[in-house]
Amino acid sequence: MAGRFLLKSNFGVLILTSLAILLATAIISSILAQPNADDIQVQEDVQIDMQIYSSKVEQEVLDQIRDNGSAMVIVELDGGNLDFSSLERLREIVEENQDAVLSTLSAEDFDIEVRYKVISGFSGKVTYSGLKKLAENILVKKIYGGKFFYPLLEESVPLINATRVWTLKDFQNRIITGKGQTICVIDSGVNYTHPDLGGCFGQGCKVIGGWDAHGNDPDPINDVNCGDHETDCGHGTHVAGIVAANGGIKGVAPDANIAAVKACGFIFGLWTCPNWDMLEGVDWCINNKDNYNISVLTMSLGHPGEYNSTNCLTWMDQAINNAYNLSLPFTIAAGNGGRKSGIADPACSPKAISVGATYDEARGPSTYCLERDVFGDCMRSCTDNTTRADKVTCYSNSGTELDLMAPGSLIHSIWFDGDYNWMHGTSQATPHVAGTIALMKQYKQNLTVDQIVFRLKSTGVPVVDEGNGLIFSRVDALAAICTVPTNGMAITENTILCAGTYNLLDGISIGVPNIILDCNGATIIGNGANYGVYNNQHNNVHIKSCNIKNYGTGIAVYSSSENFIDSNVLDNNTYYGADVAFSANYNTLRDNIISNNDIHGIKLYQASHNILQNNLVENNNGYGFDVASSSNENSFTNNTANSNLVGIKIYDSTINNAQNNTLFDNTFGILNENSNYNSFRGNIVTKNQYGIDLGASANNIITRNRLVNNSYGMWMWSSNLNTVYNNIFNNTINAHDDGANSWNISKTLGKNIIGGKYLGGNSWHDYAGKDSTRDGLGDTMLPYNSTGNIANGGDFLPLVVKTGLLGFGVNVSNMSVNMTIIKFKDNTWPMFKHDAQHTGRSPYIGAQSSVLKWRYKMDTWTSSSPAIDPDGTIYTASSNTSGDNDVVYLNAINPNGTIKWGYFLGESFAYQATDPAIGNDGTIYITASNNFDTSVFAINRNGTVKWNFSGYSNARASSATIDYNDTIYVGYRGSLKAFRNDGNVKWSYLTNNYLVGSPAIGNDGTIYASVQDQNLHAVNPNGTLRWKYPIGYGSSPAIGSDGVIYVGSENGYLYSLNSNGSLKWSSLCDGERMSSPSISLDGTLYALSGHAFGGGDGSFCSFYPNGTLKWRYPVSDSTSSPSIGRDGLVYFTSFYGGVYSLNPDGSLKWYYNTNEDYTYSSPAIGNDGTIYVGSGDGYLYAFNDH
Repeated sequence: MAGRFLLKSNFGVLILTSLAILLATAIISSILAQPNADDIQVQEDVQIDMQIYSSKVEQEVLDQIRDNGSAMVIVELDGGNLDFSSLERLREIVEENQDAVLSTLSAEDFDIEVRYKVISGFSGKVTYSGLKKLAENILVKKIYGGKFFYPLLEESVPLINATRVWTLKDFQNRIITGKGQTICVIDSGVNYTHPDLGGCFGQGCKVIGGWDAHGNDPDPINDVNCGDHETDCGHGTHVAGIVAANGGIKGVAPDANIAAVKACGFIFGLWTCPNWDMLEGVDWCINNKDNYNISVLTMSLGHPGEYNSTNCLTWMDQAINNAYNLSLPFTIAAGNGGRKSGIADPACSPKAISVGATYDEARGPSTYCLERDVFGDCMRSCTDNTTRADKVTCYSNSGTELDLMAPGSLIHSIWFDGDYNWMHGTSQATPHVAGTIALMKQYKQNLTVDQIVFRLKSTGVPVVDEGNGLIFSRVDALAAICTVPTNGMAITENTILCAGTYNLLDGISIGVPNIILDCNGATIIGNGANYGVYNNQHNNVHIKSCNIKNYGTGIAVYSSSENFIDSNVLDNNTYYGADVAFSANYNTLRDNIISNNDIHGIKLYQASHNILQNNLVENNNGYGFDVASSSNENSFTNNTANSNLVGIKIYDSTINNAQNNTLFDNTFGILNENSNYNSFRGNIVTKNQYGIDLGASANNIITRNRLVNNSYGMWMWSSNLNTVYNNIFNNTINAHDDGANSWNISKTLGKNIIGGKYLGGNSWHDYAGKDSTRDGLGDTMLPYNSTGNIANGGDFLPLVVKTGLLGFGVNVSNMSVNMTIIKFKDNTWPMFKHDAQHTGRSPYIGAQSSVLKWRYKMDTWTSSSPAIDPDGTIYTASSNTSGDNDVVYLNAINPNGTIKWGYFLGESFAYQATDPAIGNDGTIYITASNNFDTSVFAINRNGTVKWNFSGYSNARASSATIDYNDTIYVGYRGSLKAFRNDGNVKWSYLTNNYLVGSPAIGNDGTIYASVQDQNLHAVNPNGTLRWKYPIGYGSSPAIGSDGVIYVGSENGYLYSLNSNGSLKWSSLCDGERMSSPSISLDGTLYALSGHAFGGGDGSFCSFYPNGTLKWRYPVSDSTSSPSIGRDGLVYFTSFYGGVYSLNPDGSLKWYYNTNEDYTYSSPAIGNDGTIYVGSGDGYLYAFNDH
């Protein structure tokens, strides 16, 4: 949305003006009672006494007494007896102190305005007699005059790396976005009806509570007619948006709550913020700390002047100190006077966290008025002739008292009238720091103020104020939260490492139990010795997301239990990837990638009851999994072990269970020696020299395994009493057995591995007998003995079935397993972004101009991206609205723009269809769903239904992606499902969250999907997790010819990931939501950076393959995912109806406006170059000039 821009020419809005100060002085005088004759006599009597007590009383109070007979004052009482052990005790002592002093005053002495709750003091109007009593009271520390203060006037959020923090998780496994934190905003009031602030007020709302200190009521909304003071009125809402908005814009801590305090208002026509109201606001925040879980206070209000340690006013010191003592950080704006030897009051208070302003990007030459005279003319100004990110603004106050810098020019945030606006000033810089503190507090709740300030200063980006040469830290949210690892460091608390590569010869050790080490994708590299991460005797430790290379052992867990090791990459270590040993029991190792280690991938030694799940263990010189020396009752499920000497090796260990693992290209798939009572169930064992080898072992169970394409399927030596049944064998030699073992169980009713109704023996590809009784069990040429290789007995009940597809890619006619998926066969435009890799690239040259070939009216609207059959038929979904329901169709349109057929998909509330996809045989696949029901349809080319898979769903389904083998991949009901083309489910990978966009498929068969848990999941072809990487709310990924994965994120980044799940690079364009990228033939990447669904201006961006921004083309709204013609022209649509074509250099080729909102269909390119686009007006548009 286009917000108003408060800057005219290049002049800033100066809030603290000489005119305002002069008017304020006049107003204070008019508020106070004029002295009568008796007062004048009293004045004369006490004038000499007042000189005695002047050290306690500010001079301006004495001046007001002398001139008017009374004065507005803040009375600070001695706070030496304050107790901060609890808020309740603090309130009691404050009340006792107040009573002791107020009891000495009469109503004529003092007219009370505010009794503070947790600040030892009060405010009100004092007379001559009251002033003398207060000055003589030993409990009174200081009497301050009433003053008027003023407001101190989205590249910024990514610049301070807040968006990257949003990809991290806290130690309750929540994304770090400020969840559970409340920021108390003391300002001009907050319009909580703005949708980006949740639109409501109170419990359950974003603005969870508040107080109007100026109006003395519990509603902090700015509900006055602002007139010519809209800059002042909107100030608090703008600040609140920077700190925590979550909608059209996102603040620094978008999931934090806000407690809003209004401390400003009109007094005799002047908008001002009295210091007694400000103090009451701070008092309210501290007093309600526990009620609203307030974790940080922020105030962008101040008094003009150049204050330093020698002259800083002290009227708010006690309040700020009380907040400090209760571990409440308090960020305060440094002021906009361009002073370089001091900052505004109360930012100069020693325990305040003062904040100055920098630029967030180049803004061009900028001039600011710093001070105006009574006529409004500028008396003093400053100019920044050059501007750039992290340059300190000329208007920002600074000096040795200043703590931090943050972006303050120009900042786009929400506005009090429900719109958006741009403002600049230290007011805008300060909430960036407050929001960062909220993120830090979510990450680590018990941080003290000193720890927070030290962290922000020591990890920020150094910037130089050219006005005084001083160096400050510009806040960096990511660096403030994460820890830079150091050599040999011991982890003694929950820790997130900073992403990066670190050479740490001595690695990292775990120093205490019950903690989390989140490496956050950091790579730590050793010198071939020691341990990457070492945990000895500490239980309940979580080690995650570490990339560990070139140590002796990547991760070692010794003599400790109930640890969790997940999502790590452990490779090129000289001994083991992971070593779990010496009574290390009840540990879980999950979702790790362990490869290229000199000996074993994962070693269990004297370790029992451990769970190993969804790990990829490959290319290790020894064993993938080594289980040895009484390592008993361990569970191995859904792991992949390939290209090792042995996939899973079990030695001298019992009661282990290996189930649903994939083992291929090893010398031994499974090797079980001197080990009894283990079970091997449901594994895929293929392309090994020996599939399963049992040596000197007894009482093991081997069932439901698929042993295919091995030299030897099953090899047993010196082994007896083992049971082998319900497996598939298709190997050069299926079995060898020199012992006494059972190759079948008795005939038992139950579905067997090849679909028969009885359990018995195994399915053998070379069994030549017959099933004369037609019960699915062979009854001739018995027992089957693998051409004599089973020495004793054999299989007396072999499984028999007709030729057909069985299980995981197993075909009985040739008994082979296809372990790879190659590129989707050439088709015109068969699915979203053309192909299974989602490159968005067509083999045809697209339209060269905006000539409209035809348009066809389908229904009320369509958001579906078309698919195009080789015969030219265009398939797209459309919707009509009928009452409260949406009626959804799949349309087949002829190349000349006439209807071929329409298929009714369904009708219900909020019913929507996804983008269609065309299978190898011409079948059209499409999903349709609402929040209650989801269906996957397979439609024949003639418009009849082939099959329909339906069920209850609490989340919408994704568009289908189809691989070369005609497997259909769909996000469905908290899972990624793989369907065969007959409608049967091949496998289902549980995500527990819905997919964001359509999955993409690499040339090796890996499926990549962005999931609502804010991770990109890489799923193996068998449906097990390969890895996942945190990207925030991601787009549909795209995959390059080299296997590199590209994915956009709502946090504004375009991520490039290697096929092993490690980060290659990440880049920003405009810092807004990044769309699904497309990839040109030369590797150039194209994507939109902008708001979702027409939320505001954005850019269409081009990146070099190394992630460097190549160019960007401004657009006034959000756009679709792009499509690329063979000649390099790029096509995309915009939310408000535009259809664009850009040249490869970023210049406009052509443009067409449909004049309709809700156009976000991605263009499809036909084999004749026609560009097809669906629009929100219900039309399918076809563009071609030949």
